[in-house]
Amino acid sequence: MFPVRIWFTKRGRAKYISHLDLNRLFIRAFNRSGLNIWYTEGFNPHPFISFALPLSLGQESNCEIMDFKMNDTTPLETVKETLNRALPEGIQVVFIAAPLLKAKEIGFAAYDVTLISDKGIEAYKACKVLLLDSTPMVVTKKTKSSQSEIDLKVKLTLKEEDIAALDDRLQIRLVLPAGAGENINPALVVEALSTQTGTDFVRTRIVRTVIYDKNGKEFK
Repeated sequence: MFPVRIWFTKRGRAKYISHLDLNRLFIRAFNRSGLNIWYTEGFNPHPFISFALPLSLGQESNCEIMDFKMNDTTPLETVKETLNRALPEGIQVVFIAAPLLKAKEIGFAAYDVTLISDKGIEAYKACKVLLLDSTPMVVTKKTKSSQSEIDLKVKLTLKEEDIAALDDRLQIRLVLPAGAGENINPALVVEALSTQTGTDFVRTRIVRTVIYDKNGKEFK
């Protein structure tokens, strides 16, 4: 068996595919592709696939990560091209390699966030001030088993160049804790901005751009 890791996009309408359905989608794609994928053993064999950092529904990504295993030494570029032909619009493999790190080594993720409000530039300026000053941004973080209040400001490291308050939109580049130890959803930042500035965002777009390891290097 030969372990393989792919980085793939989840863009456009594909952002509405749930994690469970994404798992099914890739299993169907592998079946259509004819690739010699390693299957689990037992009563119900199926392709062994593992996602490193599942994305929230409604968010997009340029860098989703999935691991699987091959039974042969088909060239990785051939695997990439073959799999892409079996995948739908919005989901395409952009990079393929042998994995170097385990998923537990993921430490951070970067996101491009675009916000649009009917209130325009003044609302965007207020959001920028809130992000850059020392005012706490307290939100309720919920999990399946509990909920707790956290101050997002202690999780964020933002510089002025990370925020653009434009006439028609607010653009933010966020780097947030991610992975098994702690995972902060960028939607919490949007929620806090909306609540604390009284701004209703009529359109929100969140795109994950990079996944980093615990040392701040790109996860491989």
